[in-house]
Amino acid sequence: MEINCFYFGKYAYTFVPWQIEEDILRIKNTGAHSITLNVIEQDYRAAKENILFVIATAKKHGLKVYFLPDGWCNLFKGISGFPSVFAVKNMASCLKNEDGSAYLTDLGPVSSISEKATSVFIKKKLKECFEGFKFDGVLWYSSKLHSNLISTKAYEHFFSELNRYTRGNFGTEKVIDWYHKNSTPLDIGNIKGLRYATNDIQILDHRNYSKADTERLATEIDNLFQKKPRLFCYFDYPVNVELPEESMKIITQKLKQL
Repeated sequence: MEINCFYFGKYAYTFVPWQIEEDILRIKNTGAHSITLNVIEQDYRAAKENILFVIATAKKHGLKVYFLPDGWCNLFKGISGFPSVFAVKNMASCLKNEDGSAYLTDLGPVSSISEKATSVFIKKKLKECFEGFKFDGVLWYSSKLHSNLISTKAYEHFFSELNRYTRGNFGTEKVIDWYHKNSTPLDIGNIKGLRYATNDIQILDHRNYSKADTERLATEIDNLFQKKPRLFCYFDYPVNVELPEESMKIITQKLKQL
């Protein structure tokens, strides 16, 4: 079982190199094999040096580094909560309601996967991530399906094409295409090029945990392990946790028992 740590947002705004090094060593010592960073559309321009430092530090200590597209085109759930700049600037290629008006979410418009401009932009961002940052893989985490406007089959074709592009251009050994977690499940069998599918992955989402949630955390982890996933993901100090140190201590103890 591969252990992956979601290391989100730690390189943004205030960047302290020795804290990054300390974090990576701590994550490594829990038994993790890899980390995942969230990358927003602007990060290649606005946070390039910081991200490169995190990647170099992680790889120095033997960890692989993956990324997830954070809010790209508003097609993926935004970990950071930023709206898509591309979608806002390209309203003509966004989803429309039946009456022709713009389809708007709480984070603004959504780029249409039927428009060529959308796939061109996402492929451009993938190229930046793999060639510029040298990531080891991409995680299609929480893709946002708007199935009332676009068919499920269209999404399956869209992601299959992105997987084909990624593997074909950046190497089958280097690229890892993962699970689509969403409220409207796709037929994973119709998506080509995925390394791991639904049953292969378990994600411990311990964000917003209260004290009572933390008291049940050990049992929750045991239940996830019993499903024998090929990949187990957890968050490093996630947001809004009432007992953050206790939570991380429980996770560390469980991972060290593997």
